[in-house]
Amino acid sequence: PLWLVPPLVLVLPPLIWGWLTYRVMSYDALADHASREERAEILQSHRLPLLGMGVLSGFLGAAPSLLWASGAMFIAMAPILVPLAVWIYTLVFAFSSLWFGHYCLAALEQFRKEKSALPQELRTYAATHSIADKALSPVVPRPAGSLPGSLP
Repeated sequence: PLWLVPPLVLVLPPLIWGWLTYRVMSYDALADHASREERAEILQSHRLPLLGMGVLSGFLGAAPSLLWASGAMFIAMAPILVPLAVWIYTLVFAFSSLWFGHYCLAALEQFRKEKSALPQELRTYAATHSIADKALSPVVPRPAGSLPGSLP
């Protein structure tokens, strides 16, 4: 029913494609590099910019359909317009995948930097109480009767 409203015919498909692009491209960019928790946090905190990128990519992906709108002229120009449309689709796909990859990996790097930044007190404590010091300390065995559950 929404297809019958003239302005929505031009706006609704790019919005749907934009939402789908946002979901697929952001997942694909982070799938090999981020853990499930990192991916969920980044997608939650960067939802609006990623959705905006997806909608803009959806509108760019709708650009070749302007070639089909030329009507009868399209039939005569098909040998030129079909390869041109395929080239535009490929260019938009490459641009959007690189855009999402760059943005999501930069967001992942920033997220990891923020998460790994420890307060100075924790760094000082970790430096003074290293695991190696505990490993080098002598271990004194307990007498047999002092073990829990042992019989007298």
